[in-house]
Amino acid sequence: MVKENSTSIDCGCVIHGDAYDWTYVDRLHSMLVRHLSNFGTLHVWTEAHRPVPDYVIKHNLDPMNVHWGWWYKMQLFNPAHYRGNLLYFDLDVVIVDSIDWITQLDPHQFWTVKDFTYLQRYPGWHGINSSVMWFNVDAMSYVWSQFESRHTQEHRGDQDFLNAVVKQRQYFDEDKVLSWRWQAHDTSLNNLASILVFHGQPKPHELLDNVVVKQHWI
Repeated sequence: MVKENSTSIDCGCVIHGDAYDWTYVDRLHSMLVRHLSNFGTLHVWTEAHRPVPDYVIKHNLDPMNVHWGWWYKMQLFNPAHYRGNLLYFDLDVVIVDSIDWITQLDPHQFWTVKDFTYLQRYPGWHGINSSVMWFNVDAMSYVWSQFESRHTQEHRGDQDFLNAVVKQRQYFDEDKVLSWRWQAHDTSLNNLASILVFHGQPKPHELLDNVVVKQHWI
């Protein structure tokens, strides 16, 4: 289904294979309802055979001969599936406060998270972490046009491919999008944080007794 969105903000996620169960989609939807004032609809890119509830719009993923599921995120940039502005989230994020500030940014620029590697080893690093992306699909459709199967062999993942092809990009405020592993704390967060990214391990479902996860991943 191709959707041209309006003033409401449509969001998207990808669920492929069995790395995550549908609980993660439910929780993402719940967090968006609470923390995005003009939230429209959650669009889910998934396999054709997977049933989805009525509260989402389903986009059937085209089969890809890839080992890692993150490559399916490239299909977000295919305007045959969706057109207009899209706010994308990986399933392993936890939204802890209002994200209205994201939608005030110009979606005709490509907005994303700075790769958290810069925190550990490379202070000047400007790579991409694709856990959260805000963009206009039509404006960024060149990503899909340039993507070929060989790129899954030439690059370690979707983030490296995006680094290579998206030359003009903007990064979200580093105080608002935090790495759970490297920046967040078990019981407290800075008062600016809006999104926690659970890259690597552990994942939210493994931390159900944690104060922060218990409060926000619901």
